[in-house]
Amino acid sequence: MATAARAAMPPTRPPRPWLAALLSIPMPGAGMFYAGQRRNGLRLALAALVPSAAVVALRMAPPTAGAVAGLFGCAILVVLVTVGACVASYIQARRARRNGWPRSSWLPVLALVAAGIAASNIGLRLPEWVGHHQSYNLRMASGSMAPGLPVGTRLFAASGTAPARGSVVVFRPKPDVDEQWVKRIVAVAGDGVQMRAGRLYVNDRPAAQDDPAREVLDGHEYPVVPMPSRMSGASSDMPQQTVPPGHLFVLGDNRPDSLDSRFPQFGFVPLDRVDAIGGIAYWTPGEGLHLRPLQ
Repeated sequence: MATAARAAMPPTRPPRPWLAALLSIPMPGAGMFYAGQRRNGLRLALAALVPSAAVVALRMAPPTAGAVAGLFGCAILVVLVTVGACVASYIQARRARRNGWPRSSWLPVLALVAAGIAASNIGLRLPEWVGHHQSYNLRMASGSMAPGLPVGTRLFAASGTAPARGSVVVFRPKPDVDEQWVKRIVAVAGDGVQMRAGRLYVNDRPAAQDDPAREVLDGHEYPVVPMPSRMSGASSDMPQQTVPPGHLFVLGDNRPDSLDSRFPQFGFVPLDRVDAIGGIAYWTPGEGLHLRPLQ
């Protein structure tokens, strides 16, 4: 009777190699689970979970050189585990088809895939939800911050740092706009800021001393492209202004080629439009991959 019932049941289909590999992308291990190797599938899922959790933790940390290096390392490890899981699942599914082994039922496989997708979404949004540092991966699209940050420079910046004179700042130029600009904070609320013959003065003190191409503000030393002597107007000569509460005065390091707080149409930057302060530059054209704090 039982034998007849088993004979009447439709045979379980063997796993498809391409599907096993595809299932491993959202959740490494799901493809192996589908191919009938449940224990190995769970091991692969756990192997991917550890570096993925480390990526989330490092995204919530301040973007120091160590944190960014660790972020790169863990991200590469996640990719390697995922690729390895795809290859292993494909090979296991081919072996199962040759030997006539059945695939696993769909319910646990789909549960693993759903868990992988949910974990990825949570990991992407967790820094914002918990109010920790929100990281931004940016590419300099203009030369307004040359020579220190030329066009094509890639950098990580993070929220959570208090505004300070001399810090690099990432902000939105207009409310409710996703576009982000990168400039340098030269004055904070209550400061008096002025341009005299192309040189920056903060609280009546010059930011540049002997060399007009290097400025120092509160311990931040950085190169600038000074204003040519032939240029005039607000970009070279600006009467002293006092930064109002809740705002910042920002400049581009490339003074002749930067739209910034010197101009009335730009003005002061409200703090509620600031996304990040400080960070790490990790790629510069001509130098390639490197890690250096934004100065």
